Amino acid sequence: MVENRDKGLYRGLERCAANWDRVVGFCERENLDISELAEEVCKGVKYFFNAEVNDVISLGKSTCINCTVETLGDFFNKVGVDPASLPKEWKRLSEK
Repeated sequence: MVENRDKGLYRGLERCAANWDRVVGFCERENLDISELAEEVCKGVKYFFNAEVNDVISLGKSTCINCTVETLGDFFNKVGVDPASLPKEWKRLSEK
């Protein structure tokens, strides 16, 4: 995710959240366990936010976060991300 943030193919966290809902629906229909995937996504989200905060706050890049705090909070809840485990600046990076 992080290595694609400056490329045209990057669709952002809003698309990521929507795709998560799609994969959950598919796994429910197919009776597949999604818990391991959720753990991997949770790790990836934490890694992404640490890198994004560093890029924006320390390096002065523009944020690539393209969704609201509410959308992110809903997504975090679904994949098991505790917002307290993210850098404290994460909310500043999302659209108001």
